[in-house]
Amino acid sequence: MELLDTFISERVNLEAKRGLCVRMYNQGIASSSICEILQISQQYVSKWTCKYKDLGISSLYSKYKGKPSFLSREEQREIIDFLVKKESYSLVELQIYIEEKYLVVFKSKQSYYDLLSAGGLSWHKTQKSNPKKDDVLVLEKREEIKKNWIQKGKRLKKKN
Repeated sequence: MELLDTFISERVNLEAKRGLCVRMYNQGIASSSICEILQISQQYVSKWTCKYKDLGISSLYSKYKGKPSFLSREEQREIIDFLVKKESYSLVELQIYIEEKYLVVFKSKQSYYDLLSAGGLSWHKTQKSNPKKDDVLVLEKREEIKKNWIQKGKRLKKKN
């Protein structure tokens, strides 16, 4: 039950929780019951019911708008276009390009990965064929495998 309560409390939207708190209070539900049901404190109930009475529904909205992006949407599109036009690319090359053109250096590589992903590209190195592949060795190995299967087949026939 405790695990379920933790799951619910971590995922319920703060604005919705505030609204439910105020609604339950206005319906005459005891504060202690509200606290138990929504996993909140008595102060939380008091704070949001008072704010709602004073300022109305607008007081329940979150004021947090998020952190502004280092790159505008247009700049992100330009970077994606740059990547799509290139025949090959590397993460380091992308980092240098963004730093030189937009004067932005991300702390985490995840931001670069997100740009590559937005362009439908992967940051994993890919190759059309195995660079270590040696056709002569492959043919020799195939012949060896065939011989082993033939010998194994002969042994199985003798046993039956």
